[in-house]
Amino acid sequence: VVVPHRGVVALVDWAAAEFGAESLAHVLAASSFSFDVSVAEIFPALAGGGSVEVVDSLLSLLDGDPPRWSGGLLCAIPSVFSKLLETGGPEVSATTLSMTGEVLTAPLAARIREIMPGTRVLNVYGPTEATVHATAATVSAGDGPVPEGAPPIGRPLDHVRAHVLDSSLRQVEAGRQGELYLAGDCLARGYLRRSGLTAGRFVADPFGPPGERMYRTGDLARWRPDGQLDFLGRTDA
Repeated sequence: VVVPHRGVVALVDWAAAEFGAESLAHVLAASSFSFDVSVAEIFPALAGGGSVEVVDSLLSLLDGDPPRWSGGLLCAIPSVFSKLLETGGPEVSATTLSMTGEVLTAPLAARIREIMPGTRVLNVYGPTEATVHATAATVSAGDGPVPEGAPPIGRPLDHVRAHVLDSSLRQVEAGRQGELYLAGDCLARGYLRRSGLTAGRFVADPFGPPGERMYRTGDLARWRPDGQLDFLGRTDA
């Protein structure tokens, strides 16, 4: 996936505003450098003068003596974080916990709220083709309660436009299922030396300026009445 610099710059700007200086002062980088989430772990912190602590994986925190981590921002894949919790440790303290890469279930969100009551928890969604993060929802803000039901994937970031469309590329009303399309400064140029695949996934955006494209995610979604998005699965499932 060929991602232009403007997409990364827009992501860094969003992260600086969303996470804040306190969270970005000390960030844990536990993702492989080949995984797009590593971009969100490393560059926002360094751009703001923060520090990045690099570890092999989130589970490597278990090797500490004692096994614990304390800092600002921690990004985690839900299944990996769940496995970490199943071990009974380590003791983790973070200002902000960003859950991404997989579906965040309601039971896991409630469990996180129970053991990390002072942590702001975000449910973040986005494909590499939209420069890592495209939407975000606050699941738990500090000592606030966790809403019942599966957490939404939230609202589009400031530099992202999101459309939920039917098979004829028409907007569907709130509460109705459709395919999620993404557009804006987040958009990648396409797939390197794969023009056919690029043409099939990056299509003309009828809702944007002439010449604009949007990315067909293959994900099913619906708008909530409050303007947030629910993730409903894959079109090819």
